[in-house]
Amino acid sequence: MRQGWQLTPRVWDGLARYFIVGGGVTLILAVLAILLFIMKEALPLAGGADVSPAESRFPGIQNALAAGIDEYQEIGFVAGSEEIVFYRLSDGSVVDRAVQPSLSQGARVAVATYDPRTRLLVTGSTDGRVAVTRVDFTVRWQETGRVIVPRLRAHAVALLDSLQQPLQQVVGDRDEDGAIGLATVTASGELVYAYIDEEGDVTTLERLESTLAERHPTRLTLSLAAELLAVGTDDGTLYFWSLVDAESPQLEDHVNAAESRIGALQFLLGDQSLIVGSDGGQVSVWFRVRYVRVENRTAESVEVDGVEIGPNASHVFLDRDYGRRFANRPAIRVQTAGRPWTRVRSFDIHTNAVTGIAVSPRGKGFASFSAGGRLGLHNSTSGRSLNILETEIEGVQSFVFAPRADALAGLDADGGLHVWHVDNPHPETGAQVLFGKVWYEGYSRPEYVWQSTGGTEEFEPKLSLVPLFVGTLKGTLYAMVFSIPLSILGALYLSQLATPGLRSIIKPTVELMAAVPSVVVGFLAALWLAPLLENNLAPILGAVLLLPVGLGAAIGTWMLLPITWRQTARPGSELLFMLPFLVAAILVGVSLGRPLEAGLFGGDIRQWLYDTLAIRYDQRNSIIVGIALGFAVIPIIFSICEDAMSSVPPSLTSAAFALGASRWQTALHVILPAASPGIFAAVMLGLGRAIGETMIVLMATGNTPILDLSPFNGMRTMSAAIAVEIPEAPHGGTLYRVLFLTGTLLFLFTFLINTGADVVSRRLRKRYAQF
Repeated sequence: MRQGWQLTPRVWDGLARYFIVGGGVTLILAVLAILLFIMKEALPLAGGADVSPAESRFPGIQNALAAGIDEYQEIGFVAGSEEIVFYRLSDGSVVDRAVQPSLSQGARVAVATYDPRTRLLVTGSTDGRVAVTRVDFTVRWQETGRVIVPRLRAHAVALLDSLQQPLQQVVGDRDEDGAIGLATVTASGELVYAYIDEEGDVTTLERLESTLAERHPTRLTLSLAAELLAVGTDDGTLYFWSLVDAESPQLEDHVNAAESRIGALQFLLGDQSLIVGSDGGQVSVWFRVRYVRVENRTAESVEVDGVEIGPNASHVFLDRDYGRRFANRPAIRVQTAGRPWTRVRSFDIHTNAVTGIAVSPRGKGFASFSAGGRLGLHNSTSGRSLNILETEIEGVQSFVFAPRADALAGLDADGGLHVWHVDNPHPETGAQVLFGKVWYEGYSRPEYVWQSTGGTEEFEPKLSLVPLFVGTLKGTLYAMVFSIPLSILGALYLSQLATPGLRSIIKPTVELMAAVPSVVVGFLAALWLAPLLENNLAPILGAVLLLPVGLGAAIGTWMLLPITWRQTARPGSELLFMLPFLVAAILVGVSLGRPLEAGLFGGDIRQWLYDTLAIRYDQRNSIIVGIALGFAVIPIIFSICEDAMSSVPPSLTSAAFALGASRWQTALHVILPAASPGIFAAVMLGLGRAIGETMIVLMATGNTPILDLSPFNGMRTMSAAIAVEIPEAPHGGTLYRVLFLTGTLLFLFTFLINTGADVVSRRLRKRYAQF
């Protein structure tokens, strides 16, 4: 009779093998899938920008002066000397025409500028008048879909040239009070600025030509709040007037910006940076930089950053935090030496005269156009030229971005309107921005900075990953300094010297520490440990400094005991013998902390650290992180080290004892080397745990991304940055993808550590296998 199929042990073994192999392969595939997804989200950062011309061609009008397009790229307009023509960008058809508003009889428009950020069209006429008109694009919804309706709204008209001569340059903008600031160059070369109230009355009218030293102004630009006027001249000189007090303009600065005539001038969004284009093809970025004067009041020479300052002499430097560096040296005086406009970076892509600069209404990007027909797309923060396009247009006389920065519009010499589509998703990034020093607006020098968001659209994102990387290493360093000695020495004592009863209590207790949630550890560190350490810094430091003294006293006293007593003592009794010495050292250190603080540090050691060493003490600092994160890492290192030491063959210890070695000698010279592969693997696993920790470092640090290894201040780690900022990062935006890049680097870094640990552990295992 045929027997039924039975599950024999061989079948069970086969099934188990398939399940184990399948589970391992699935795990590997899952990890690879996660890595590929993270890399896929970060990969677009490596892409560039694209600029492509629109297919439609738009006919020119006579004496065209300015142009612009709406935010949906459906309607464009060209402002001429007598009329404004609106085009449909999809087919080039004319949508509407309007006569230039506010023109007197017999006059026509001689010059015009348009700013897409404010939508103000400022025109200067042949009779010395300036008109300000707002170009609106009203969105209406009908059954056929969205309809864009252009509309002109006249704001004000003012006579700026009493001789009623044609104006050559004109710019204008609103200030914070609603008044309109205007600046113009008359036919005689006079530089005039004025303010117009909402009713169209001129409240201020000033001429500034006397300060130009016979130079002729060629380009003007006003800041968005009409508080700063920049003027470029025919010899490449830049002048800056502060218009904060409209009744009393002040010449703020003048610099030699180029070797030839300045042909284009625009403020970047935020009015902190100025883009300058010259007839020599140079494009440069300028902003204010703080300088300081370092004065040596000693009788000897002092060297400061490679510059020797003689006795009672001084030298002007770019500010490199000299005030803090010399805070404890009264003989070295540091004073502010002004904030002059300084060339920060240049873009050398043009060989012909730069005829147009368009600034992005979103971010720190801009575009430049030269007489040779070359169009360049740039970003000031990254210092990169993102795209260079060769066109057949011999220069532009009006060049602007669309309101969404996704298109460019320009007028050629014949008055024809040209439109270019712009695809520039991540202009603020690049290898230099992410991993190098960048000179940001308002900073005195290039620095590594992480500050991803700000309060306004004018904010310049600072996305250097170096502070996050250093913060991760810093937190890990202090955690490992705290956890490695305690874990290894504790495991050595427990495995080789402690009694079985003590081992049965301590090992499960330490392993239970791993079950404490990270959020609980971080909570206790932030709300209990940090204030405790801050309020008792001197007593705690005293206890820490006296602990080695207590340990040395305990060891010395133990060695002075009769050898017969030590040999007959139960294994592990050394710990009980040392405890009174350690407790006494702690009590003495705590009791001496306050008196020593009052006598040596003026009663406040934290203030003494700042005044004397320029070290700032933060409540949530690296010491707190080291203790809290070390608490989470200790169970991992301790458990693996204890198992590795307990697994050392008894024959090795027996041989050591037979040769006359003591228990401590055997533990240090036999057990530790033999267990070194397991100890190394334990340390590497603990290191990986510390690098990837999120909640503890998120709650126990100040989350300040700074480059400082001081134990008395905090940091921001890569994992904490991801946890804090990913919920606020717009999906698909630059910050979103930079955070995924951070996750990729963290993943690869941890992978390399674990792989290296495995390789070293295998080599150590082979080395000691012969014993």
